[in-house]
This record gives sequence, C-alpha cells and structure tokens, in this order.
Amino acid sequence: MSSHTNLDQTYLPPIKQHARDRWHERFPTDRALEAAWRAAKPVEAPAARCSHARLYEPMDALMLVRDGWLRTVLINDGRLDTTGLVMCDACDDLIDPITDTRCPTCGEPQPAVQTCGQVTVIRGGEHR
Repeated sequence: MSSHTNLDQTYLPPIKQHARDRWHERFPTDRALEAAWRAAKPVEAPAARCSHARLYEPMDALMLVRDGWLRTVLINDGRLDTTGLVMCDACDDLIDPITDTRCPTCGEPQPAVQTCGQVTVIRGGEHR
C-alpha cells in the first residue's frame, strides 16, 4: 500500500505518460487528468492489482496507482469493491457517506442517516 492514504484528496501521485495517453484516448473531456484525480472517489479495486485506485464517476474512469505512480486510466469494467460507498438517490453515482454531505457529481444534499452494509452513518448527532 502506498504511504499516502486513499482518502487524502490533496495527494496527486506522479503521472506516467501512459496514463495521460489513455485518459485522452478513452475519455473525451476537456477536464485535466489532475483535476479528475482530485474529484475522483477513492475505491478498492483488488482485481486491478494496484496499490490504490480512484473512480471518476462522470466519465466512469478507473484510475490505477502502482508503485507510487498513476499508471493507467481504464473504463470502469466492474472490478471495484464498493463496500463502504452508497449510491446518490438523484444520480446513482457512488458517494462516501462519511465524507460527502452533497453528491460531488450532481450536488444533491445527502441524507443525514445512511446505511452501508452493516454500518449506519449518522451526521449531526441528532440520533443518540
């Protein structure tokens, strides 16, 4: 695992040219790869053989880090472990119920109480 946690949204790993090439080839967008990385959700992708991964939902782009480098960007093919994430009721994109009070994709406010697997996240402390 990298020395930087998946949840550190400010960390941008060095980017291989291969990743830049795949980003432009596979995802027709004017958004820079660096900006997409910062907006992307940390996810687990054990089948991708990477130290960590992020999913940029608007393009369904799976960004993979290996050996400390952002190595490639794939079209999300379903190799994600989405444990710990929930779907936004408005747009169906994956969100982190702990860190997101609004959906980063559509901007809709998220419920104060959300259940993900066997864990219920309650923001605001109104249910004690």
